[in-house]
Amino acid sequence: MSSSPSVAANLSNNARKGLAILSLSKAEPIAHLADREGVSRQFLYRQKRNAVEALDEALAARDDDILAAARFVQHLHQRRHDP
Repeated sequence: MSSSPSVAANLSNNARKGLAILSLSKAEPIAHLADREGVSRQFLYRQKRNAVEALDEALAARDDDILAAARFVQHLHQRRHDP
């Protein structure tokens, strides 16, 4: 299929997010999704990659927060039990 770059360029952020989620879900092949939505497979793979990177960053930040909190609790516990 020859897709028009203007279709992808004119998508709202919510539409891009929706396509990224559909790409991540693997509910249908990327080629079918691209044909149905009138966008390129390359565009969908890029949206999928961006979504994975955003999820990785969000989860890593959360892990960092949990580790920092655990270290703080450990520090308080050590202070409480040190003479």
